[in-house]
Amino acid sequence: MLDIIQKLQNKLSEGDYCKLYIEDSDTYEDVTVNIRQLLKCLVVDEEYSILDGEYVLYCGGLNTDREGNKLGFINTLHANAAMLNVFMTEEEAIEFNTYYIQDEE
Repeated sequence: MLDIIQKLQNKLSEGDYCKLYIEDSDTYEDVTVNIRQLLKCLVVDEEYSILDGEYVLYCGGLNTDREGNKLGFINTLHANAAMLNVFMTEEEAIEFNTYYIQDEE
């Protein structure tokens, strides 16, 4: 399975911008991001703010062992302090929300 960095790099072949889908419990919102800027932020563990700060995307930084040796990037992308899930496709967001709603019932 490709990690989030690899998936974003692959999207660059389609252009500099792409849509991401941010879940918020039983709904989701699509946002457009500048892939190059987002990748720059993720690889240096900085936040990427969109929609005038409504969402702040982060990857969680690097996985390290107890000695601080870098093991690689965390494979998920989140938004805001609530750790909202961020998906690369609308289908993933719909599937997540469907399961969330079913669990609530």
